[in-house]
Amino acid sequence: MREMENIQPTASAPPLFGTAGHVDHGKSALVKALTGTDPDRLPEEQQRKISIRLGFAFLETPAGELAFVDVPGHERLVREMVAGAVGFDAVLLVVAADEGVMPQTREHLDVVELLGIRRGVVALTKVDLVEDGEWLTLLEDDVRETLSRTGLAGAGIIRTSAKTGVGLEELKRELVRLAEESKREDDSGRPFRLAADRSFKMEGFGAVVTGTVATGVLRVGDSVEVQPGGGSARVRGLQVNARSREAVSPGMRAAVNLTGLSKRGVRRGDEIVTTGCVVLSNRLDAKVRLLASAAELQSLCRLKLLKGTSELGCRLVLLDREKLKPGEECLAQIELEGSHPVFFGERFILRIPSPSITVAGGRVLDPLAQKHRRKRASYREALVELDGAGSREALPLWLKHNPLPRKDLTTQELAARSNLVPPAAEEELSRLADAGAIIKLAADRWLHPRWRHGLVENLGQALDKVLANRLPFCRLDRGRLSSLAGRNVEDGALRDAIAGLVEAGRLRPVGSSYAVLPHGEPTAEQKSRIAEAKKALENAENLALADFENLRPDAALDLAHYLEAAGNAVFIGETHLWPAGRYEELRRIAIAMLKESGTLRVVEYKERAGLSRKTATLLLDHFHERGLT
Repeated sequence: MREMENIQPTASAPPLFGTAGHVDHGKSALVKALTGTDPDRLPEEQQRKISIRLGFAFLETPAGELAFVDVPGHERLVREMVAGAVGFDAVLLVVAADEGVMPQTREHLDVVELLGIRRGVVALTKVDLVEDGEWLTLLEDDVRETLSRTGLAGAGIIRTSAKTGVGLEELKRELVRLAEESKREDDSGRPFRLAADRSFKMEGFGAVVTGTVATGVLRVGDSVEVQPGGGSARVRGLQVNARSREAVSPGMRAAVNLTGLSKRGVRRGDEIVTTGCVVLSNRLDAKVRLLASAAELQSLCRLKLLKGTSELGCRLVLLDREKLKPGEECLAQIELEGSHPVFFGERFILRIPSPSITVAGGRVLDPLAQKHRRKRASYREALVELDGAGSREALPLWLKHNPLPRKDLTTQELAARSNLVPPAAEEELSRLADAGAIIKLAADRWLHPRWRHGLVENLGQALDKVLANRLPFCRLDRGRLSSLAGRNVEDGALRDAIAGLVEAGRLRPVGSSYAVLPHGEPTAEQKSRIAEAKKALENAENLALADFENLRPDAALDLAHYLEAAGNAVFIGETHLWPAGRYEELRRIAIAMLKESGTLRVVEYKERAGLSRKTATLLLDHFHERGLT
């Protein structure tokens, strides 16, 4: 890295083209002829005339800069192609005119197809070695037939020669056209992510990591995490195409100068990610497609998973069948050997370990998957909806299909599952809450309406069970309601469920507790107790709970609340019941005395009402608390 003079301002990445094709078909020579840069940087590559590592080059055109990744054609190095395919806008497929479509041509096309790349052009190279025009025509027909079964069907075919320059200008025009028509997916709100393909140390600068930016923006001074196992670091400098920059964005081939790394440093396959946005997982759910040319796969088979610059051992668990037949797609769970960074929407390739053959690919739907019971179909509904969803579209789906016992999730949890930075996730969640699609709870938690309805219903059913042997009107404190709701219900969700029962007329706030409103008829025994209590009220100034003989304290309390709710009495101080008529008489006396003198004294009130001092004090305190006097 050089010093940061002449720093370039932040700019979007140039359109990125990846070369693909069989070994020694002239990919590197073509890229050099187009750009003037030899992508083969290793002596071994230059001697053997084949690419072993990714090579990068840039072409200046009147329409702007174009970037090229020269992907190796060697059969054992498909992983280098997967590493380079991050951020491809289109593919430049190279087929040698003197050989035609070859095994690695087809495998590269398979990888391009599995990674979802649908745009490109074919360069028929080395046409200077073929004098037979009929042969070239037949070869073009063969290429068209090969492409017809892929996403590149209909791509243009241009005859070229890196040696003589034939077709290069026409090829440049086609590349510019593809670049102008390319539309990148909206990347706003995603964390920065770069898979390291090289890492080295420079005297006086620290570690330098190179790779292609997959998502997000990284700026000088930002903090990042290196995972798995590399710890945290700070960005000291950034370069793109040997030019220092303030920031880098998706599709750019970047060199990142990091300081503060642990002794472990950065290794090939590590991910450089925005701090706090790394999801480490050893199990993921995905949509998987088996190539039509591959042999069928059995559930629980062992494979190699390639993503970014990583090659990971894994086991494939088919979720809705025992075998995956050629050309089929299915939902699957992939169990990784160890924990690794995994991101929603990330694409990957699956290969048989031996012989090393590309057989399938897919897209991550759930980076933090739970182990599924295959006979339960609920998770399949979730994965079907997540298939094809973008990061923001996934947010309400995580809440709707939350597999965890606790149904409310934090912004951080939702952001991690959806491959978003927390501020972007919170903005979208707030918009959804304002639209009524989800519910915002206290303490930065969110809930889907389906779970709110379920919580309200479950708590209501729990109330019915508890109150089966109690009067149809009683009070419960919040602690008791919490125990009825269950241990997996967080505080915010409980408050929302209680609010739902209040809205439904099942509960009424009374001080620090909640009155359970009438929800059924009393039993014959309960009716007898109620009748006895009413009779006792007619013959007494007031009744204390202790006067209810042969009743447990909770049953006596239920009876008092029931009589109050029925309008027969007023419950004062949680200790005494006053007949409704006598209570109203005593309240009017207090109001009249207040109007007469402007004050209320206990001594005067007790004399006029005919009460004891203790009882008069109790009543006046009650009137004051209720705002009646």
